[in-house]
Amino acid sequence: MAHRGEIVEAVVRSSGISLSKLHKKLNISRGTLYNKFDDANLEYEFILEVGRIIHHDFTEEFPNMFNPAGDDKQDSNQISANDVSEASNNYYRPHTLKECERALLNLQSKYISLLETHQALLTSVKSN
Repeated sequence: MAHRGEIVEAVVRSSGISLSKLHKKLNISRGTLYNKFDDANLEYEFILEVGRIIHHDFTEEFPNMFNPAGDDKQDSNQISANDVSEASNNYYRPHTLKECERALLNLQSKYISLLETHQALLTSVKSN
């Protein structure tokens, strides 16, 4: 079974929009975009942003995106502003040790990426 990043990558590639345009519209590097595609626990906020750019509703691929409990209260395929604000208020809470480990590794990966970016910025400022 494909994970979130792989699903998003497949949809993006089938959408016809180039990865160059996508990473520029997301204001991230192409490498970061590829790293996002490798992320099994890709954040729903990022998925929503990609969907907005490529004009795709990811609720088909991720039916629990706005409803982690699994209740079927989504009547339409359209994502409303209330849904987006509701999604940002529903924080992910791991239920098992395995989920906790995955969440921790995901945060560690983000932290390392941030440190590397910060170090590169410091190096470039120092050389000027």
